[in-house]
Amino acid sequence: MANIVQGNEFGELVVSDEVIGVIANIATKDVEGIAQMSGGLGSDLGEIFGMKNATKGVKIIVEDNKVKAELYISVIFGFKLHEVATEVQKNVTEAIVNMTGLDVASVDVHVESVKMKEEKATEVDLEKIDDKEI
Repeated sequence: MANIVQGNEFGELVVSDEVIGVIANIATKDVEGIAQMSGGLGSDLGEIFGMKNATKGVKIIVEDNKVKAELYISVIFGFKLHEVATEVQKNVTEAIVNMTGLDVASVDVHVESVKMKEEKATEVDLEKIDDKEI
């Protein structure tokens, strides 16, 4: 992944695309109605074998010093897709701007699936178990 460099009188700030991807991933998961990030078959297989991907469901493109984010999500059944997607766009834009100082050109949200609420609870429980073991 490419690095984004910002300079000032004190030196340079170098931010990798991966860091921006992690910021976008976390900001997306903070939105009510998100079941999980969708990462495709390769990412899902990695999780089965215990590998975590902090940028799952996120693609970052930087053009002309502006960030374009593509997010792939699963939404909990019963939530309004357009409202969840709009809130994701706001959250991700705000997080990237506040944490990096970079401009955001666009945040495109792709709803890949709808999941039942129980599936969200199972995923959260597994994450809590993993955090306790670490």
